[in-house]
Amino acid sequence: MSAVTIVDFIEAQREAHGVEAICAVLPIAPSTYYDHLAKRAAPARLSARDRRYAALRPEIRRAFEENSSGGKASRQSLRQRQQGRLQHEPQSGLGIVNDVARSTVAKRMKDMGIQGIIRGKSHRTTIPDKKPPCPLDKVNREIRVDLRVSAIALKRVP
Repeated sequence: MSAVTIVDFIEAQREAHGVEAICAVLPIAPSTYYDHLAKRAAPARLSARDRRYAALRPEIRRAFEENSSGGKASRQSLRQRQQGRLQHEPQSGLGIVNDVARSTVAKRMKDMGIQGIIRGKSHRTTIPDKKPPCPLDKVNREIRVDLRVSAIALKRVP
């Protein structure tokens, strides 16, 4: 469960139970909850990476919808690079514009819940066993376990 999902749940239930009581049960600290609320209220508190990702999301969504929901991340990033839209300013102030990597587009698409066209048949890695469960014992054996505990004395040899 992501921190955003947990924060949304706490936000919905905080009037009934209180933030500290909910955080004691869930795997999140109250300070993390309040930090997420502060970042929602003031986006300037977000990290540079999160601000860049927030700026990329509308471009990825627009390209996805423009191209009638077609194409994987590699094709989406290639189209946007060709149009000059999928670029960001680097960390240094040199003014050089870098392309956004395909893996970044793939991760943002996954976060946004969008997926391009998948070619071919998906591979099944786990195939369920259809045979019935093991039959009961037909010989009517009685298995008994006889446990005898004996004390073992250890003696040091000089």
